[in-house]
Amino acid sequence: ARLPETAQALYAELLDQSVIARAERESARLAPPGSFVSKSVKGNTYWYLQRSEGGQQIQIYLGPESPGLVRWMDDVRETREKTAPDRERRRDLVRMLRTTGFTIPDAATGRIIQVLAERGLFRSGGVLVGTHAFGCYGNMLGIRLAGRSVRTADVDILHDARIALALDPSA
Repeated sequence: ARLPETAQALYAELLDQSVIARAERESARLAPPGSFVSKSVKGNTYWYLQRSEGGQQIQIYLGPESPGLVRWMDDVRETREKTAPDRERRRDLVRMLRTTGFTIPDAATGRIIQVLAERGLFRSGGVLVGTHAFGCYGNMLGIRLAGRSVRTADVDILHDARIALALDPSA
């Protein structure tokens, strides 16, 4: 069955928004989601990025306080503030697409894929395969694929390290 043209236009907007968001993250060198927390040790201040992952709080060491680090954290906060309406628009688009019959992963699966992306899996040669990738095909073609009942809850990833040879691992 064909998906409504209005929904296809929303999907195209979501894809455009996603490309823009990726470019914003790359150009602003944004940290993964989380908040900045500091610790004082022997009179020195050290900064961490704190986030919740898998039901646990984790902290990623950023370094000792310095003018450059403080400026970077301020830039991250400012960019997050400026891009908040865009993030909300993407959430709205996903909610609208869900009601029109587009294949959308559940929240837990979406979060797993997001974490994998943030960790650089897809940039280093990882490819989403299996039923979640298959669901994207119908969305891209503007059709509703039959067989939703055969969807699995797992996230299948194919990884070939040779794909990463053309990528800068530090980028």
